[in-house]
Amino acid sequence: MLVIAMPAYGAQNLCAGLLPGDLAQALEQANPDYRLPKESDNLEEDIEYAVSQKQSACLGVATADFDGDGQADYLVAMPAKNANRTLITVALRKEAQWKLDALDMWPNSKQRVFVTIEPAGRLERTKAIDGPTLERGEVLSIRCSHPFAVYGFTEANAVAYCRQANSWQHVWISD
Repeated sequence: MLVIAMPAYGAQNLCAGLLPGDLAQALEQANPDYRLPKESDNLEEDIEYAVSQKQSACLGVATADFDGDGQADYLVAMPAKNANRTLITVALRKEAQWKLDALDMWPNSKQRVFVTIEPAGRLERTKAIDGPTLERGEVLSIRCSHPFAVYGFTEANAVAYCRQANSWQHVWISD
């Protein structure tokens, strides 16, 4: 009988080390009710799917140049320490410091939250999305000259954010 060992994703924290030390410290200081993401924040099936798609096993950290200044920025999903909610934050590198922008706080959402990147281009609001036509800061369509910061729930809708003219605009999309 052949036994193939599957990786035990929760046995190690693959999120550790994905954030620069000074950024991890800045996030913890600015958000004392939240903690840095861990791989174990997500269901194993979601982690396995991400890995099968050549993505990171850490669904709580993504990096790209979100503001077009040539420096690596970070999108981070920070679960609350003592509640069932997740804070979504973008950290923009500004010379030797970090500018932290809280994009959203998702209630009732510790597991199945992911962050990712969509390439520069145009995104439009998914027609099938229920809910209000537009919420504060939402647009029906965004053309972004640098990568989008995207977060959502696996197997559900997601939100794509683009930084333009020193503010964030977003559009609801399907994952």
